[in-house]
Amino acid sequence: MRDLDPDRNCGDSEPERQQSFYAFHLPRHDDVVQQIALPIEIFAAFELRDQNTKTRRFRRHGTFLELGCGIGITTEMAQRNFAVDAVGVDLSLAVLPATARHKDNPFLHFVQGSVFYLPFSPGSFDTIYSRGVLHHTYDTAAAFRALARYARPGGAAYLWVYGPKSTNDNAFRRGVFVLERSVRQLLRGRDSGWLAHALLWPLAGAYVVFNRCRRLADPTIQPYNFRRALHAARDRFTPEFAHRHSAAEVVGWFREAGYPNPEVVDWHAMPSADHDDYRRNTGVRGRKATANMERRPSGGRDARAGSPA
Repeated sequence: MRDLDPDRNCGDSEPERQQSFYAFHLPRHDDVVQQIALPIEIFAAFELRDQNTKTRRFRRHGTFLELGCGIGITTEMAQRNFAVDAVGVDLSLAVLPATARHKDNPFLHFVQGSVFYLPFSPGSFDTIYSRGVLHHTYDTAAAFRALARYARPGGAAYLWVYGPKSTNDNAFRRGVFVLERSVRQLLRGRDSGWLAHALLWPLAGAYVVFNRCRRLADPTIQPYNFRRALHAARDRFTPEFAHRHSAAEVVGWFREAGYPNPEVVDWHAMPSADHDDYRRNTGVRGRKATANMERRPSGGRDARAGSPA
């Protein structure tokens, strides 16, 4: 992997990072993660559009970074589908089984590290991708600023985080959010032990029931068994932090980081099974400014994922 910086070491003093991620459930539940298909929005991260003809094509080759890779499912799929030199980074020990599983692929690399102390030179990657991770750090905006500088000029970044409607969209969501805050205060990042089992197992059962009700309305939604539901409950209720951010807020981060024309992913353009997820949460992508882009007037409009950049 080119552009590794041998003089830059991961920080040995970042107390917040140990509170920001749950380090154990991905390695222990990799069989659940293996069921997850290639996220549809990864195509948005690689998509290139011609402003004149409005035709779509996808970037191939180059370098790809996933922050929060877990056991590397999405990183490997990106490498295979887009022929990139791919790097997955995770704070947890999930990178160990990822490395072992893909040890024979010379274009696939895994690194254990924090987003605040990545062992790469700035501008190393053509595409940066992070889904559902940075909102679990102590400061999502600071985490994105740290990550955004690793895209080269003209490179792309994609970020998906929890949105406000995941907590206040309706009375049911508001009630679940009250429960979420209460459980998180009790667990404080612990996902094992008698208290965690007493709280998470009933929640996993509720996830299964809720999933079956949703599948009655839309059979394309992936089914949950108990193990996958337990994985989802851990993801929702055990992290120390779970910030929510509006699209306008995230678009502002992109612009401040040098991505002048960010786009908000339009939930209408997603598969029907993912409509609710994207309507309630926030996905944004952008292309980092080049010298030519910097000479253009700033303050471009927010575009939707289905319209020309």
